[in-house]
Amino acid sequence: MIENKSLIYLYDMPAHIATSVKIAEILKKSCDYDLSEPVQFRPPRISPSNGLPSPLVAGIMKVDPKDFQKVA
Repeated sequence: MIENKSLIYLYDMPAHIATSVKIAEILKKSCDYDLSEPVQFRPPRISPSNGLPSPLVAGIMKVDPKDFQKVA
């Protein structure tokens, strides 16, 4: 079954702070929206100059299309 969900991309979040739970809490508090699925995080990029991972991560949230304007 194909899901009909809109995607919201989250960029440049501090890796040591950003969690799916924290993002869900912020969404609930600010716009009264409950995520049906956890945020999917991408692994941090590796710097070509020093080989260390970036302290920032990116994530993807799935939201219902009818609630997209409220959440975005």
